Amino acid sequence: MDRNTSIFYKMTRENENSTTQLLYNILRAKYLRHIVLKYFGIAPEAINEITQDDIKPQQSEEDIGIPDIIIENYNSYYIIENKIRVDTRLRESQKSDYIEKIKEKNKKYNGYIFIIPKDYKKESIENIQKDKGYKVTIIEWQDFINYLKEMELDSPIIKESIEYLSEVILGCPVNNTLTIEEINIFYNPQNIYYSLSILKKYHNLINNNEEIFIKSLGNDFSPSDWAYDFYDVDLYHLNLKGKFINYNKKQCIFYGFDLNLITPYDDKKNKYVFSVSFDMKYLDMNKLKKDKEIGKYGIPIENKDWIYIKTDITKIINDSKGEEYFKEVTEIINNVFLKNLKPK
Repeated sequence: MDRNTSIFYKMTRENENSTTQLLYNILRAKYLRHIVLKYFGIAPEAINEITQDDIKPQQSEEDIGIPDIIIENYNSYYIIENKIRVDTRLRESQKSDYIEKIKEKNKKYNGYIFIIPKDYKKESIENIQKDKGYKVTIIEWQDFINYLKEMELDSPIIKESIEYLSEVILGCPVNNTLTIEEINIFYNPQNIYYSLSILKKYHNLINNNEEIFIKSLGNDFSPSDWAYDFYDVDLYHLNLKGKFINYNKKQCIFYGFDLNLITPYDDKKNKYVFSVSFDMKYLDMNKLKKDKEIGKYGIPIENKDWIYIKTDITKIINDSKGEEYFKEVTEIINNVFLKNLKPK
């Protein structure tokens, strides 16, 4: 489904609020509500008592803020928190106050449910469980949506809700490639926030296609965290700049958009905004400087303890899988990074 043709496209934004509203709409239908709440692990006795009026999306709750969804009646109290991006941080209130509120309500049936992307750091949620001694239910969006898709659903609105959730959360990219005009903006540091907003496309492309790329590097490599240079609650989904790669569980390779290399005074550095960089402790620098294999990528830039090698970001144009881009990043890593070299 082309997202632009979705009936929800012009009335929603790809954020937690819009997906929460769509989830709430799904819960309004009694038949589907019973299916979903059962999937969430809620007791059948509680499910039978829960009505549409008991479910409140984004309602202010005294002392704790605004949970995504609250289910409350005379016997039940549940809080459902929705996360659609792997980089979303838990607020302090979500770590402690929500559970205290659940305990304070002292209902017969109660629970704290998280719906998260597959690659979300579960440890941050599981730590709540350890710290507060209260079981937290974790549901992965991917499994949940696939489960819903298997249902025989008659309502076209519900079907389209699920399709839209699938595109937004599972990251089926539509028009997710960078244009040459957008790429040029990256090399003009005068409006970094606009550059970062465009970077969301890059973020989606990496998240959707990284698994195959990492596997091609070998068993000792694994994906690591996205890197940030600044954090703003209103722009949290725009401040991603690139991705680390682990080698033997150590962060020593980085690829993506590097803010360290933006400067209006040094045109050479601007050409390296998109690069693959390596922790120099893991490189044989003498060999690297003599190696002709990296000559075609341009002269590496050294910056503190890291070395940067240019990548051609234009390879992403009109390629939602980024195959040529990942191929180049893989080639650079294979030529430059020396496996089994002990860090200095």
